[in-house]
Amino acid sequence: MNLTAIIVGAIGLLLLIGIITQIQTSQLLRRWIEDIKSQNSTSLNLRTPWLRETFEEYKTYRLTGIEINSQALVEKNLFNEKVWLAGVIKAPIGNITKMVSHLPSFTIILGVLGTFLGLTFSMFSMQDTLLTLGDQTGNGNLSVDSIVSAIASPFKGMSLAFITSIAGIGSAFILNLIQAGFLSGGRSISYLTQNLLTESEALLDHKYEAQLQSDKPKDSFEKILDRLANKIGESFHSTIGDFNRDMVHFTERLDASMQELQNLINNEKQRSTLFLEATQSMEASGTTFERATKLFEETNQGVSGQIHSLKEAIEQTLKRMETHEKRMEQASKQTQGHLDQSNKRIEEISQQFLRALDQQMDSYQDKYDHASSTLQRQQEDWLYQHQEMNNRYAESTDTLSSGLDQLERSLYQMFEKIKREVLEQIKYQNDRQAQMFTQNDHRQDTRDIIRHLEALSCSFENLSHGIDRNSSDSVRYMQEFYQLLTRISQHLEQQALQQRPSHGLPSRVIDT
Repeated sequence: MNLTAIIVGAIGLLLLIGIITQIQTSQLLRRWIEDIKSQNSTSLNLRTPWLRETFEEYKTYRLTGIEINSQALVEKNLFNEKVWLAGVIKAPIGNITKMVSHLPSFTIILGVLGTFLGLTFSMFSMQDTLLTLGDQTGNGNLSVDSIVSAIASPFKGMSLAFITSIAGIGSAFILNLIQAGFLSGGRSISYLTQNLLTESEALLDHKYEAQLQSDKPKDSFEKILDRLANKIGESFHSTIGDFNRDMVHFTERLDASMQELQNLINNEKQRSTLFLEATQSMEASGTTFERATKLFEETNQGVSGQIHSLKEAIEQTLKRMETHEKRMEQASKQTQGHLDQSNKRIEEISQQFLRALDQQMDSYQDKYDHASSTLQRQQEDWLYQHQEMNNRYAESTDTLSSGLDQLERSLYQMFEKIKREVLEQIKYQNDRQAQMFTQNDHRQDTRDIIRHLEALSCSFENLSHGIDRNSSDSVRYMQEFYQLLTRISQHLEQQALQQRPSHGLPSRVIDT
């Protein structure tokens, strides 16, 4: 019972919060709408802070020449306006409206939670009751009082379930009625919010815009004068150093700026006349708008009567839905009979499909045997060709190695021949040098010849070493190339062995 009181109290608290919030929010919105409607086109005396902030922001944006979305500006300041909720919590009105819309679902959730808790308690108590009654029947101590006391606890859990569910659904129903506006003549929070946004946007775009347009020529004229003063000051500071030289240019610029100023003044006069005509047209549109609002109120009263007729129509539709449910039950029975007939037909079709599948599998097996035999013949032909290619690779590597050996021998013989010739030339030059040492006139020539021969011998030695290195590198390269060819041939043989056909079924059969 304590748990029942807690859950029902929580549901009642949510219901009370929803009713208070609905009443308070509706009164605030109505007061703001009346404040907006009470404004005239000549003077604006706004008592609401967020409306004053909205109008100030609108004025700053308009005077700076920035295009502004009036609806977005009003929604921003309206939904961020903080109000006291039941005099306890201060929260933005946008969050309050969202919370009010979710309160019916919260009450239903609490009711369903209490229902499940009550059913759980009743199940556990029923289990304990059955166990205790079984023990008492075994002992022979079973009586009517014990049976009644044992059955009472499950009914307590069931009462918790039903009371909480009734309280949750009833609270949700009451909150939905209040939020839909049935008790306030159709003026719900959403309707009042939309009306407030419409009135605020109309006041900004029609009345306040006309007032700003009437003040705009004076402001623009002051800006033009400030701009002229800045230009004159800049030109004066730029020419103060060479005043005598630039005085003529300064006077010419001053005359041009004065002429531009005169033109701007004439343009502003024309614009002011146009603004006056626009304000007069705006006043005429304001009168037509007031007439439209009166017509809207009259239509709103007609809509309230239509809502009552709609309620009666909903009740009639509920009765029709009950009859429709009965017809649906009859139709479900008929569909069940059709389903039984369709199941029989499906069984017959499945048997025919299985027979066709067996025939297809037999034809598939024949095609697979034919394809496997052709594939095996193709692989044998490919292995034979691969062996021939390996033999050709081996013969080519043998011929290449023999050619390199012959090249190495020929290079070595050529190098030995060059070396002998160079040594004989050096010996001849040394003998000639010994003869020429006796002659004092040709000493310098012999020294040059000796240095030349020594350099020539060094170059021949370097050449011989380079030829030896190149020959050894070429032999090593050919050996590595031969090893690479042998590895490739072994790899191809392994792939051929792996690609031989297996005895299992293939993953795909190609019709030939």
